[in-house]
Amino acid sequence: MQPIDSGSFHRVTKLLDFIIIGAQKCGTTSLHYYLGAHPQIYMPEVKEVSFFTNAQSTALDWEKFAQQHFTSASADLAWGKATPQYMMCPNSPYYIKATMPHVKLIAILREPVSRAYSHYQMAVRRNTENRSFDDAVAQQIERKALSEARRLRDPVSAIAQERDYYVVSGEYGRILRPYFENFLTAQLLVLFLEEFSANPFVQIKRIFRFLGVESEFLPPNLGERYHESGGTGLLATIFTLARQMPISKPVWRALVPTPFKHWIRNKVGTYRGQIPVKTSPMSEQTRVALSQFYREDTLLLKALVGRSLPWPGYL
Repeated sequence: MQPIDSGSFHRVTKLLDFIIIGAQKCGTTSLHYYLGAHPQIYMPEVKEVSFFTNAQSTALDWEKFAQQHFTSASADLAWGKATPQYMMCPNSPYYIKATMPHVKLIAILREPVSRAYSHYQMAVRRNTENRSFDDAVAQQIERKALSEARRLRDPVSAIAQERDYYVVSGEYGRILRPYFENFLTAQLLVLFLEEFSANPFVQIKRIFRFLGVESEFLPPNLGERYHESGGTGLLATIFTLARQMPISKPVWRALVPTPFKHWIRNKVGTYRGQIPVKTSPMSEQTRVALSQFYREDTLLLKALVGRSLPWPGYL
């Protein structure tokens, strides 16, 4: 691993060894905790701390970022982080390539129609969605809506408006193509949630071999699920609305320390999952429309990964 020349900083910080780039609602949180249990791997306690989402993703900024999130990490460990937003921001592959060209990248994917519906359910829990799933999809697959969603530049601020991204976030072929074009095939590992769920022991060993750590280690939390679909509540509602208010945004960004921001988000996320919430079902018509929509993109994904996919309906 090559160190960064940090310029005015006295300490030289190593680069990340690997990044879990997504996708959202595909098990990245669980994977974050499974890998963090390995004695040869260091994952920050807080997941989804974005870095490669804007043009300020420089070596000097990485030094500052690492001082916040990797201060207790030994350089002998494999450093990693999980940020599904890197599969939402079109520029992320280029920012990563510019600063960390040798990093290993892990993507875990899920059948795209199921992923879109899970994404919708999350937005309902966050009280940012009041449409039926059928209506939301009908609006999102319109040509103009697709074009605008694909041009997403700031995935961090878009989290509050994620009701616009259920469909495009499942276009894995389109999203991953820049990664395959900018990194060596040996640097990319594409997994499928369906295969991981069916045989987690085989898949976790595959990941460990890819990262070059002890592959026989068995995470004690393997099989435990994190951040599953759940519910909503008053605390979650207040938090979501407050972050969207023009007056509160500058205060949140400037005055609340970064670690505390993520502590609050985690607590609110836990609270959301404690109360059931009712979401509209997916009609068969919408399921068929989405399957047809994703068919061409899935063929592209199949060509990129060079193998068949565990989604028979797309063959």
